[in-house]
Amino acid sequence: MPLWNFQSLWHDLTDNSVWAFGGEISLLNSLNPDLGIWNMKLNGGGGGTWTQKSSFRGAPWNQNITRPLGGAGQSTSSTGFLLGGYSSARSSPFTGDLAGFVPTPGLLTYSFAHGTWTNVTSTPNLSPSGAIEWPGMEFVPFGPNGLMVVIGGETSDLTAYTPGAQERSMTEITVFDPVTLQFYKQTATGDKIPSQRNRFCTAAVGNTSKDEDGSPSGSYEIYVYGGYGGNLGAGAEQYDEIW
Repeated sequence: MPLWNFQSLWHDLTDNSVWAFGGEISLLNSLNPDLGIWNMKLNGGGGGTWTQKSSFRGAPWNQNITRPLGGAGQSTSSTGFLLGGYSSARSSPFTGDLAGFVPTPGLLTYSFAHGTWTNVTSTPNLSPSGAIEWPGMEFVPFGPNGLMVVIGGETSDLTAYTPGAQERSMTEITVFDPVTLQFYKQTATGDKIPSQRNRFCTAAVGNTSKDEDGSPSGSYEIYVYGGYGGNLGAGAEQYDEIW
């Protein structure tokens, strides 16, 4: 597998493997490989073997599907999701002439079983333009299909993404159904709200506590760690805290 930065990893529960897609080629690589997707079969001992499933030089990329970086990646038991992000000169062999960062709005989905892609271009209740960069996204098993919860990150217009220019408030929570692809907007509350940030880590954990009647509480907690406030570089504010 080539050396990549910022790729999205999807856990395929049907055969205990990991899929990798998106990101940009490392500066340690001299060539930008074909657009494609990789899969690693886990060996049960802390490792596995990567194989390229397809170079995808054909039809999928004629549907305006590209290889974004800086999007939010997450998966259900059967499907991988990549929300938003942007293209750069190192994100694909077809964008090498880009001088800046171009947003890639919308939602890409990939069926593990069938190897098919879907490009969902309409993502309401996400941002005014539909673009989003460097958010966190977690799957929680609520309702018949579960829900994807999108937190924080940045937004931009559709012509260019400037890091740190338009951060999303951490009170703005976007939720969508991974099957019906219906998007909703929620407002987070609390005595203290995390400051705006991007490039942070998230993890969703089921609560094992019980209600007063002894039944499982059924709640889920999403943890946020780290990230940056504003642009990167010498003046970047780095966070070392858990919410």
